[in-house]
Amino acid sequence: MARRVVVHLAAPSEHRHFRKGVLHVKSFASSLLNSADVEARMMYDLASDARSSQFVAMLPAFRSSGGLATSAEIGDRVARRRPDGLSELARQIAAGNLISFEWNASRWLPMFQFDLLTMEMDDGARAVARELASFLDGWEITTWFAAPHAALRGALPVDTLKRNLTATIDAARLDRYVAQG
Repeated sequence: MARRVVVHLAAPSEHRHFRKGVLHVKSFASSLLNSADVEARMMYDLASDARSSQFVAMLPAFRSSGGLATSAEIGDRVARRRPDGLSELARQIAAGNLISFEWNASRWLPMFQFDLLTMEMDDGARAVARELASFLDGWEITTWFAAPHAALRGALPVDTLKRNLTATIDAARLDRYVAQG
């Protein structure tokens, strides 16, 4: 039977540790070197292919905005706040209104798309994603947010989203113009 891996991000001040099958990541590489735990070995095996390596590399970029979570985890959070939350979440994912991607047999979403207290969807994140959706898929949009951008003076779009939405939309629009000619 295959084991499902769930990756959560711990706050930078927390120590990395393994608990109930969940890997809390402070430094993925050092956790692999310092732990003989079976979960760490499994994560190392997953990170051996290119896409898994990209996934692991993205984790620190999203730490300050809530990390990445599976649709099931987000669904649980949304359902606790609103009776129609789960069906609305499914509709928004299906309609492409939320950035999501498949990895390791789960659908993942960056948490910056939500207000972490109310689990309401963020209109700013949606506006940026709309600029990118015509030429990038969910995985590529997620990596776009996690990579330094020259139009943002080397900042990560995920970090500029809340403090300078206009500049973040402009950076996405610039990339769309370049990609589509």
